Amino acid sequence: MKQSRALAYAAFAVVCIVWGTTYLAIRIAVTAIPPFLLTAPVISSAVWCFSLSRKSMAMPIPALTRRVLVEVALCGVLMV
Repeated sequence: MKQSRALAYAAFAVVCIVWGTTYLAIRIAVTAIPPFLLTAPVISSAVWCFSLSRKSMAMPIPALTRRVLVEVALCGVLMV
């Protein structure tokens, strides 16, 4: 019982630290970086890391041709 309570407190502390640093990073980034430059690299790198972490994807990552890069860039600009 004591170990599970300590684990719960540790998990709560981790959540508080992660959320707290996230809000601090957002506050610093909003004042220092323009929104477009902030969102594009962060979101694209997060999606890229997620796709690399999944071994059994339904579709493979396409070859990086000029057409694919233009289509991805267009989608990224329109989503922002």
